[in-house]
Amino acid sequence: MKILENVPLADYTTLGVGGPARWLVEVENRNEILEIRDWVEEKGIEWMVIAGGSNLLVSDEGYGGLVIVNKIPGSGMMLNDLVDQMNEQGLAGMECLAGIPGTVGGAVYGNAGAYGQTISDHLAGVTTLSGYWPKEKCEFSYRESVFKKNKEIILEVKFDLPKGNREMLIAKSSEIRELRKKKYPLDMKCPGSFFMNLWFDKLPEDVQKQIPEEKIKGGKVAAGYLLEQIGAKGRKLGGAAVADYHGNLIYNAGGAKPGEIWELAKQLQRQVEVKFGVVLVPEVQLVGQFLQSLDK
Repeated sequence: MKILENVPLADYTTLGVGGPARWLVEVENRNEILEIRDWVEEKGIEWMVIAGGSNLLVSDEGYGGLVIVNKIPGSGMMLNDLVDQMNEQGLAGMECLAGIPGTVGGAVYGNAGAYGQTISDHLAGVTTLSGYWPKEKCEFSYRESVFKKNKEIILEVKFDLPKGNREMLIAKSSEIRELRKKKYPLDMKCPGSFFMNLWFDKLPEDVQKQIPEEKIKGGKVAAGYLLEQIGAKGRKLGGAAVADYHGNLIYNAGGAKPGEIWELAKQLQRQVEVKFGVVLVPEVQLVGQFLQSLDK
């Protein structure tokens, strides 16, 4: 284990932008985490954990503390690999999570989900540095968990998956991956969807009347639909752009600066608020001094 200094975070994020971390270390086991915790406490510096680097927008200033890159078997395992392992064993409940970038720990942290499934659906509990958290204490909701609030470091995740048909599970994951490749091409530098979807029943009544019934799925309305109504598709600002086929997909079109991605997102958010009276909430985690919130 080696603590590195002034490491560009652009190399650790799927957006491919961001300034340096003052310190960065990759950890592979619990003992290394304990060592790092002692080091951080001794120096009195701030720290954060990243894994696959998806869902992150880092400012040009970077991060002034220690970035811990999770490479621990278990929580640091790529989610895609776990999905494949479960499919091979004929265990159902994760097949629709195929193609989501990032690690198991990162997915639990943000309660990742897609195509009607979320990682917390069949989760039994989470082991962190401080102990075991049964599911009922994890406070899971749409793209939320208690781990976003308490800075616990996730080490292991326990699932209770029902039996399924191996061939059908593998086929379903293949189908999902093909769908995701069309939406998120492998060479696209993006964080996934930028804004969270919205609960239909929490929208203002006048806005509800403007939403076609077919746009309401699982009780939610896609943020992309509202963004498309203000002409988000194909918008550009410097090296930042919105996909011409999806209003909620902001990406690095080449040489984008964090500030350009940030400003483009703010412009879209403001226009949605003006048109619908609704403030879109970022799903992307914002890191850096000028990335405080999108509603200012």
